[in-house]
Amino acid sequence: MFRSALIFVVLISVLLAGCSPSSQPESELSVIAAEGFLADIAQNVAGDRVEVGVLLPQGTDAHTYQPTPQDIARITDSDLFIINGFGMETWLETSISTSDQSLNILEASHGLTPRTLQNGHSHDEDGADGHDHEIDPHYWLDPINVVTYVDNIANALIAIDPEGKPVYEANAKNYKAELMELDKWIRSQVAEIPIEKRKLITNHESLGYFADRYGFEIVATILQGSSTDSAISSTHMIELIKMIEQDKINTIFLSTEENDTLAQQLADETGVNINYDLISHSLSDEGETSTYIGMMRHNVQVLSVLK
Repeated sequence: MFRSALIFVVLISVLLAGCSPSSQPESELSVIAAEGFLADIAQNVAGDRVEVGVLLPQGTDAHTYQPTPQDIARITDSDLFIINGFGMETWLETSISTSDQSLNILEASHGLTPRTLQNGHSHDEDGADGHDHEIDPHYWLDPINVVTYVDNIANALIAIDPEGKPVYEANAKNYKAELMELDKWIRSQVAEIPIEKRKLITNHESLGYFADRYGFEIVATILQGSSTDSAISSTHMIELIKMIEQDKINTIFLSTEENDTLAQQLADETGVNINYDLISHSLSDEGETSTYIGMMRHNVQVLSVLK
């Protein structure tokens, strides 16, 4: 797992001398984000000055992704590579040498306090019981956390393109205002869901930050951890069946890119419904869910079935 402090300091200015102060740098920069939601957030900060590319193809599971040689070349040739961090991109440290000082990698979640998990359940960060705890990397599903993403991205863009500082700072300010409006809208929508109905079962531990912010309870997850490649036991499946029946859960929520095999087994046993419409990692090519803010609004509308 990457240490945020180590990754964050690898910000090196690589602009060629003589860039003009116009809205576009004289030397076109290569900025790439690992996931689609990150690319959209970064593009809102970059504006028209830099085009932000995305590494993972649409619909790809970020937890199990394996980069191609072409992907690795794009990363190593980029002026700035933006990752979520905190264990989301586990494939990165086994694919390229992050000790290479020519790489400029930004961990967008740098500075945020993580939720930690043990056996699929949230836990205090201090790990007072002496056991190792898995960090939940899904910060972005809380839009207030994304404010930190925006500041980190703006600073990284300024580091490689100092003359664009006024553009990046203005764009960051405007986008952060949109995020605050999004937070206000989510609160208004969630207020219509009775507290006793704000109980969620999801495929893996992905909605924890969202639940903490807006007053939901993650009753259980099918996979025991924050990754879709987490293990599951028959004992856990039996416990899930009991939870569904005891808490009168009527819907399991899955993201569009997730495998539904285990959820379908639970549905067969309990009659619980499966909702496949959450979007947590991969944005669509067009429409509302082609942007991070649109994705969040969509997810809240999906959860409105709990009313």
